[in-house]
Amino acid sequence: MELIDAHAHITRLTDLDAVAARMRDAHIAAAVVMAREVREDRILEFARRRPRLVWPMFGGRVFQRALQDGSHKSSPGGIRHYRGFRQDWWRRHERRVFSALDAALDSGRFRGIGEIRLKHRGCGRGVPEMKCDYDFEPDHPVILRLLEVAARRRVPVVFHLEVDDDAPGRLAAFSRALSSCARARVVWAHAGPCPPATLERMLARHANLHGEIQPLTRNTYAARVPMLRTFPALTGPGGRLLPAWHELFETYADRLMFGADCRTPAEYGHLAVRAEDMRGLLAQLSLRAARRIAHVTAERLYGARR
Repeated sequence: MELIDAHAHITRLTDLDAVAARMRDAHIAAAVVMAREVREDRILEFARRRPRLVWPMFGGRVFQRALQDGSHKSSPGGIRHYRGFRQDWWRRHERRVFSALDAALDSGRFRGIGEIRLKHRGCGRGVPEMKCDYDFEPDHPVILRLLEVAARRRVPVVFHLEVDDDAPGRLAAFSRALSSCARARVVWAHAGPCPPATLERMLARHANLHGEIQPLTRNTYAARVPMLRTFPALTGPGGRLLPAWHELFETYADRLMFGADCRTPAEYGHLAVRAEDMRGLLAQLSLRAARRIAHVTAERLYGARR
């Protein structure tokens, strides 16, 4: 079955042709590509080379850097932490930050905004974010303004927001943000990660919320990362979808997508495994639900230029 990868990254050192070959081998029809530690120009270069394959996003570098610059910084144990919003910085720079966002979207070259890391723990040595180093309130006025831009421009915005350490408080703030701008289409990176009951409640409450499913069902590179052990199991014995996930996928297939979240060469080396595992999950669903999660939802959300 054709897959669209709704969560892909490249870096400054990424071999673009090698990544395209990995996607071809995994039978990925298109990928939503977001910046990590690289300017968005690099993504546009990838899109120029592979216009059908690459759907570029804006903000993963430029807007994220503004969040860092305008935050309260600390370096416990030599690790960089960015928390909250410094009002003095945002008073001076907010207009410039959003002017850059408007200019990028005016160009017509980007399909959406993201990935914006609001609450993010890192993934180990070799990744700059080694611990819980991003912590921004999802209902802060700066983020609400970002949602208003996304709604006005009719483009989706991708938020990375982990909730496992403060689920009630952070989920409540996220709900307030989603409700405050219900016209903004929001993609929750990795669907939290959170248990199916929590995800179901959020999807039921907010019709503008979407999620990505990352199938960490085998011991791939990502599945060995300690932080990612917070991902709830999707399957039980024999690789069968757990009943709660099966019901959620069937009910909300028009709001869910496949997101492999590859960034490094090692991760792209496992892209075919993640795609194969995703197809194994989809094979247990109705054809209608499987097609929507595989590619239809992503096509509807990202595919048409606006």
